[in-house]
Amino acid sequence: MQVELIRSQALGEERLGEWIALQRSNPHLDSPYFCPEFTQAVASVRDDVEIAVLRDAGETIGFFPFQRTTRSVGKPVGGRLADFQGVIAGPDAAWNAHELIDACGLSAWSFDHLLASQAAFEPDSWGTAVSPYIDLSNGFEEFRKAKRKAGGRELDQALRKSRKLSREVGPLRFEADLDDDQVFDTLLHWKSEQYQRTRLADVFAFDWTVALLQQLRTTRTDDFQGLLSGVYAGDRLVAVHFGIRSGAVLHYWFPAYDREFMKYSPGLVLLAEICQAVEDLGIRRVDLGKGTEQYKTSFMTGTTLLAEGAVENRLVSKLVRKGWHDVRAWVRSSRLSGPAQVPAAWIRPLREWIAFR
Repeated sequence: MQVELIRSQALGEERLGEWIALQRSNPHLDSPYFCPEFTQAVASVRDDVEIAVLRDAGETIGFFPFQRTTRSVGKPVGGRLADFQGVIAGPDAAWNAHELIDACGLSAWSFDHLLASQAAFEPDSWGTAVSPYIDLSNGFEEFRKAKRKAGGRELDQALRKSRKLSREVGPLRFEADLDDDQVFDTLLHWKSEQYQRTRLADVFAFDWTVALLQQLRTTRTDDFQGLLSGVYAGDRLVAVHFGIRSGAVLHYWFPAYDREFMKYSPGLVLLAEICQAVEDLGIRRVDLGKGTEQYKTSFMTGTTLLAEGAVENRLVSKLVRKGWHDVRAWVRSSRLSGPAQVPAAWIRPLREWIAFR
């Protein structure tokens, strides 16, 4: 295997075509995070994005986009904003993870949302987690019936809240594809308030993250687009969402709502409205992102397995990083987990701030 490092600007039409063909050949890579447009958008707002082109016997077999955080340490392109990570390659392509990282001039590459199906990284994985999704390939009504049959009540509750909101505030209206700067700014404002209220790092306190979403908003190709959607009650914007789509897949990314309408469960109303509207947009699956929040587990129809870990080519660094992870996992599962949450709550914003830099 040969590896060539290039910048996003050097992709060119031929390589873009190869990237798209490889992505389409592998059903595990249908998330918009694996589209070249996502990497190009990140590269347009950051100067640390590189792309490794994997070749074998003169043929391009894969692309590996990453960010070089220091001279020899890397992370997935998009960092914490990337809900799916991995190498863009055909289903039968083979590579060695350590050789790939070394060829990129890296001593380490960490990951936390890597497709667990990419077996080359399995020896360097510390653990796995699930990323729920909603399969709407049979339409919304079939999804609703399946949820009822399984005993799930959350979807019907969300639909009842929608009707209640419409009666008490104003006729409900869902706009699936908005081109409205004011709505976008409202999303950023509501989401920043939520991050601050829950003591999480404010994603939008960094210029590059806002610029990235602005770039994605205006990106529309045959395979990729940003999608800004809103729920209105009368003339009032109640909830808003910004996500990215690739073909038949929508990634549910940044939802937010007006807390004045909390009694109507606006977050659930928003997700239910999206599920009803996507069929007309040609969307058949909604990825909800890694996590076990109640709304995800109640709406989901299946999960994708993701891995966390790091490819380390230096033994000491590997032992230290793995040891730190094991200690954190042990504390969470022990009787120390309660007391440890207090200092962790104060440290977490700093850790997250560093991660988004």
